[in-house]
Amino acid sequence: MSDPIETHVDPAAELGMLRARVAELEREREQHAKTQQALQRSEERFRLLAEHIPGVIYLCQNDERYSMLYLNDEVERLTGYPKEDFLDQSRSFVDLYHPEDADDIAPAVDAALSARRPFELVYRIKHRDGTWRWVHEVGVGVFRDDALAYLEGFLTDITDRTLTERRLLASEQQTHQLFDAIQDGVVLLNLDGEVVECNNAFPAMHGLTRQELFDRPFKSIIDEESLPKFDAFLRSLRAGQHFYTEAVDLRADGSRFDIEVHGWPFRFLGEPSILAIVRDITDRKEVEAALRKSEQRYQTLATLTPSGIFHTDHEGRCTYINDHLGELMGLTLESAKGFGWADSVHADDREDVISHWRETVGEGRPFRHEFRLGSGGDTPRWVLARATPQLDADGKPVGFVGAVTDITDHKKAMSRLKRSRDRLETEVEQHSEALRESESRFSTMLGNIPGVVYRCACDEHWTMRFISDRVETLVGYPASDFIDNTVRTYASVIHPDDCGKVTRGVLAAIDRQRHYDLEYRVIHRDGTVRWVYETGQGIFGDVGQLLYLDGAIIDVTAHKRAEQELERIFDLSLEMLCIAGFDGRFKRVNPAMTKTLGYDEHELLSRPFLDFVHPDDREATVREMEALSEGKPTIHFENRYLCKDGSTRTLAWMAMPVTDEGVIYATARDMTTVREANERARKLQSELAHVGRLSTMGEMATTLAHELNQPLYALCNFIQGCILRMESGTIEQGQMLDTFRQIMQQAERAANIIRRVRAFTRKRPVVPVEFDINHAVEEVRALLAAEAQAHDVKLVLELEEPTSAIVADRIQIEQVLINLARNGIESIAESDPATRRVTIRTRSADEGVQIDVIDTGGGLRGISADELFEPFQTTKPNGIGMGLSISRSIVEAHGGQLTMSCDGDLGMVFSVAIPSRFAVIAGQGGIGM
Repeated sequence: MSDPIETHVDPAAELGMLRARVAELEREREQHAKTQQALQRSEERFRLLAEHIPGVIYLCQNDERYSMLYLNDEVERLTGYPKEDFLDQSRSFVDLYHPEDADDIAPAVDAALSARRPFELVYRIKHRDGTWRWVHEVGVGVFRDDALAYLEGFLTDITDRTLTERRLLASEQQTHQLFDAIQDGVVLLNLDGEVVECNNAFPAMHGLTRQELFDRPFKSIIDEESLPKFDAFLRSLRAGQHFYTEAVDLRADGSRFDIEVHGWPFRFLGEPSILAIVRDITDRKEVEAALRKSEQRYQTLATLTPSGIFHTDHEGRCTYINDHLGELMGLTLESAKGFGWADSVHADDREDVISHWRETVGEGRPFRHEFRLGSGGDTPRWVLARATPQLDADGKPVGFVGAVTDITDHKKAMSRLKRSRDRLETEVEQHSEALRESESRFSTMLGNIPGVVYRCACDEHWTMRFISDRVETLVGYPASDFIDNTVRTYASVIHPDDCGKVTRGVLAAIDRQRHYDLEYRVIHRDGTVRWVYETGQGIFGDVGQLLYLDGAIIDVTAHKRAEQELERIFDLSLEMLCIAGFDGRFKRVNPAMTKTLGYDEHELLSRPFLDFVHPDDREATVREMEALSEGKPTIHFENRYLCKDGSTRTLAWMAMPVTDEGVIYATARDMTTVREANERARKLQSELAHVGRLSTMGEMATTLAHELNQPLYALCNFIQGCILRMESGTIEQGQMLDTFRQIMQQAERAANIIRRVRAFTRKRPVVPVEFDINHAVEEVRALLAAEAQAHDVKLVLELEEPTSAIVADRIQIEQVLINLARNGIESIAESDPATRRVTIRTRSADEGVQIDVIDTGGGLRGISADELFEPFQTTKPNGIGMGLSISRSIVEAHGGQLTMSCDGDLGMVFSVAIPSRFAVIAGQGGIGM
């Protein structure tokens, strides 16, 4: 074996290495102590945050029952069970899953864990009180050494939001059903005249499908001659005015049809739009044309008839005579009006004629009288005057229609009866032939009028003397079947259940010598049932005897079905629907309204609706009614209604006035639950803002304590000096007073520091006040002065003078500025001391002020601008990531914006834009405290 190698060790070197190792261990111990303290502070902040966050924070194992390792106290509010039940494994969240949701939860979690991504779930759990709660869960798997260690996540109660969303979806579906059930075309256009939305009726009336309508230019369905009207329609509605016109549209097959269009300015999804109601008026135009032709024929007959025709008003004053009567009486229309016609009556007959006429008019009965025309020097002419009263729907005379026939020759013929019998009979036959021809022309005219026109006897079977050919379209049988009841009677096609009603209605009207208006059903030849509207009147003879009935029958089946559909929609709608008058009373309400308010229909209709409005909202409701009375529709209006059980419901209204009918059609939505949810969210945000301020003060505690210690230390020195000099008897009164003044200054300095901290951390409601933003910035500098000095950071103010005052919550705005300035101070704490500067700059902006907080740091590292404002996102080693999220919420609640930008030279720039005024409305706006 070889000799052992000798090793020489230097004792001095070993001692040096040992001392270095001891020093290294001492540094590690100090670093460990600092780390432990930082961890304890972080855990304390986490504990405070977890206790105030409105949701359940958990840490659990990934086993079959998700065994819980940590839960905050919010779990008892969510489930009704204390957190200890879950931590000691006596209860598991798996036990609370809804059976329909349980099978989907574990696969979703496993899939997310396999992909190393967060999981997000929405499901139901059973509360201790037996109710089901909807929860939203987000979580993530925590891996160590590539193995799953545990799960951590957050649960939020979304029951109210889920139920509200479901009710909103159901309401929107019913609104769309009501929209599509409207028979008229309803179309929504943008300001360029392009279709945005429409109901089913609009493309159907053009012979198109909805897709075909959207695929073609809107002007392609408008007749070329009506395009200028469409352009005027767009111009008027862009100016915010209601528009009405009649025009011609085109169907897909190229045929033309008449329409009437009502248009209103409208906002759809926040964009200015146009709402148009389009109605097919082709049938109405045909009826109007037929009526004009009928009027023209009547005027022609009145001109050509050999008799004098006259009209009067209800008091017997003449309003019209035809040319033949004017020639007969020797009068013009103007000279005959009123009672001017009496001047043409023979003086010997005038008093009798006028007396008989006034008596007839006063009694409203038919008039018949023979008298002479002409002055005493002329050969008088004998005339026969007859008149029949025209009655309104209540049987009251509205005027008279009469005829005056020259019977001079008849009188002479009577005296020469024996000598002129043959000639008289010939003339009578000629007149009869002319009458038959007139009746034939009249029948042809009536046959062309839309609807069924008839003349029948008032007997048991309504024996038809005449009925127009359109009866075949109505009931399927030709008109010849009904003439003189040859094959069948009209009574045989009336629905058996309506026969009695028809008979009673006609007989009652005849008895009062007035029009009758009936609505009943008929049975078509094919077995279908149709609704008809019938109007008519009795025709009476010279002595008041009933001769026959004249009337018209119109098919109203489509209209009747539309009414029935609307009635069903009205009764079944979950939305509150009503019809009100401009007199301030409901005319109709649907069941949804009675259910919501708790009153029955009679109670709501018997009182003015202002009686049900909350007293504080009545003045605004009256103003909205005044706007409706001027024809302005209500797009959105909210007020509170008093329910029968004493509760209050907030209703959101949409209303459309129809001034011609004197009514308002309105729909209301119950917004009470939504408002309560918003209020709860506002309160939770308020608590979070308060926690943010407390957290800020906790982080500033060391520097604030240092700043407070200085005046307190000065107080102690001044007082100690006074005591020593007073004991030695060497102090004078003037020196004592100076010392006391310095003591007061230091005491006031300490008090100011305490007041600032107390005002900043105090829990209080939102208090919008008017203040100068520059003064608020100076207050922020005072609070941060000690911290800036501790970090050797220069705090610079660049204040624009003068700056407009704003109305806002001063404490909340100061909280935002402190958060931003402290972030800047901390971000540059490790940079070159010569460049450490945080600048707060104020300047006027549009409708408010802008405050910029600028630091000289290096900008963002490893995180985007959008992520920076998310909760729990932070670039600080010990930060919790809530300051910027809370700050943005505060600024947005004041109607402003918080933005961030990076400048290569300046570092980070946070800009706060605040409007001049912030109006706090009950339950809305602002973050309360």
